[in-house]
Amino acid sequence: GDYPKLIKKLERKYGDYGYFLGWEEDEAPMTLALEQLQETREYFANQFNIYAPQPIKTAVRNAQYNIGKIVKKFKKEWKRRIWPMLEPVFGVPDGAKAQKRKDAKEAKRRQQAGTTGTSGKRRRKNTEYRDDIEDEH
Repeated sequence: GDYPKLIKKLERKYGDYGYFLGWEEDEAPMTLALEQLQETREYFANQFNIYAPQPIKTAVRNAQYNIGKIVKKFKKEWKRRIWPMLEPVFGVPDGAKAQKRKDAKEAKRRQQAGTTGTSGKRRRKNTEYRDDIEDEH
């Protein structure tokens, strides 16, 4: 079905906006695992901030900053020097640019066909949330 339309109907019916967003992925194992990992990380960070001595906290902050700086420099050099040498070997397959243009053209055509009415204009922003707008015409 048309999930965005269904979500809007459910939100309007139950008056609970935002609750149904991402409902398809709620029970996905990866999502659950990542949430638990994030909670665990926050717990340990909180415990560290409470119980670690100040010199250790300062040293960890400095290390994070320095590692971040090294990572930034590496990414910059990767894009500038390393990837251009590796791109012919591992790069995008032939015809990828043509496929990307074709997909963009198709998406634009679908968007124009789906969002335009008889006048050829897009709907106003304040009517986008309404799913019964098509029924009025």
